[in-house]
Amino acid sequence: METTKDAYGVEFSFSGTWIQQAPADLEEYVVPEGVERIRRNAFAACTKLRKITLPTSLASLDYDTFHHCTALREIIMPELCQILYQMTVPIAPHACIIQESDEDFYLVLAPASAKSRYAQQMHAEKTTVFQVPEGVKSISSTAFFDCDLLTKIIFPKTLELIEVGAFINCPNLKVLQFQTPEPPAFEDDTDLIDDSKDYASAPANNFERILLVPKGSAQLYANELSQFTLRIEETEK
Repeated sequence: METTKDAYGVEFSFSGTWIQQAPADLEEYVVPEGVERIRRNAFAACTKLRKITLPTSLASLDYDTFHHCTALREIIMPELCQILYQMTVPIAPHACIIQESDEDFYLVLAPASAKSRYAQQMHAEKTTVFQVPEGVKSISSTAFFDCDLLTKIIFPKTLELIEVGAFINCPNLKVLQFQTPEPPAFEDDTDLIDDSKDYASAPANNFERILLVPKGSAQLYANELSQFTLRIEETEK
């Protein structure tokens, strides 16, 4: 099959609608609009790849597309991307999926390696502490669903909103660290405490989470979440 390459050395089908192969030294890449399919193992040799942005035109992402991409941490998808919920776990175990919409960025899926059954299945390094990338403004509902290995999440300075149900079934999640002096909006405050919501029968200590906030901002967070008794601690800076 006749192919062509772009300025980054990425090999395309002659029509430009398929990506065949990417060079091993690629670190960041924006897949151009018009690409409809990324072939199996197309980025498999890219062990330095940290971030990739997919186009709205993408309709097919073949199995093992990002196999061995151990450095990959961010997959950016536009709102209209057809394959958003077809991202099966083995594709990129350590990467979170971020959706872009009108220049806003939403974390829609945490790394699969934060879930014990997937980490064991893939023999992946387990993710217990996760730092949400800067630029993310919203944490979508169920973004961290079933991330039973997570013990701590560090949110970016750009965070504006945490949606309801963001931390469902995260039994080991004990620390939520915020970096903004003013708290983001919380669509459902109960997610910050626990995800069982069965307060009558559950011992309070089982679900206690620590909110780490910037120095001098504990009272602001306490006021925002005044209907709950929370353990809020300030960081040193």
